[in-house]
Amino acid sequence: MPSTPSVPNGKQGTDTNLPVVQVTQDGELQVYELPTEFVTVDRGSGTIVNFMHHGDSFTGILEDFEQVTTEEGEVLQMATLTGADNQPYAIFPNRTLLRGMSKVPLGYWVRITYIGDIDTGKPTPMKTYTVERGPHAHDIVSAKTGAALSPHVKAGHYIEAADEPF
Repeated sequence: MPSTPSVPNGKQGTDTNLPVVQVTQDGELQVYELPTEFVTVDRGSGTIVNFMHHGDSFTGILEDFEQVTTEEGEVLQMATLTGADNQPYAIFPNRTLLRGMSKVPLGYWVRITYIGDIDTGKPTPMKTYTVERGPHAHDIVSAKTGAALSPHVKAGHYIEAADEPF
């Protein structure tokens, strides 16, 4: 069984892309070359989108839905999106927004607009939204380069900023 990897200065092929060297139980050196190409599979947490004022709108590519459990044990739905600025975003939709967003297939552009409030008899009203589905991200061509815009998630590709995908 190989021992702990060791390389000069304690670096394991990080900034310098040095190969990883391991010493086997037999005392032989094994050198492992690091790959040169990687595909991004997660960009970290996205910016949370909050709709504060009537007319607030967000446009992006719907990437996925996830369940998130709060510290209190409450399970929330979270939608992950890529904005037209190629940055990751997250929305925690209420029931009405989730209903609309669930009708948009993953990989499609979506425009969400906060249009009003519904009095439910609770201390805060329920927000209501319009949800519009645009084309699939692969169906949009960049006016700048002529290349098809493609969604980031899973495939590891990034989109270019688009003025208006609809």
